[in-house]
Amino acid sequence: MRRGSTFDTLFTDMFEMTEFTPVETVAYPVNVYEDEKGLTVEIAAIDAKREDISIETKEGVVLKLTYIKPECKGDKGRAYLIHKLTKGSFKFSWTVPVKFDLSKIKANLKDGLLKIKIPIKPEAATVKVTIG
Repeated sequence: MRRGSTFDTLFTDMFEMTEFTPVETVAYPVNVYEDEKGLTVEIAAIDAKREDISIETKEGVVLKLTYIKPECKGDKGRAYLIHKLTKGSFKFSWTVPVKFDLSKIKANLKDGLLKIKIPIKPEAATVKVTIG
């Protein structure tokens, strides 16, 4: 994506956040993508329960996700040969571009995948104009 002059970039960055950026480093299986409807965040949430996950917004631009895994008794009787499935707690915060509407977030947890959808604000959507 070509952005223009340095001045334009500084001016735009000062007044309108345009990139999805982590507030802290994320070392957990996460996908983030944008399509014509909005932004989607997918997080591997194996064995997580809906009531143990917190999704919050802060000041209309920060998306905060927290899952604290309840204490587990362990895997008694198992001798793992390979143990790479992440089943631990997570805590993420991202700064979300202003073109997305954090007040209309929808979240779904299914088959160990937490999927969060954030729509584009109507005024930020592209409108096709017909020339008469």
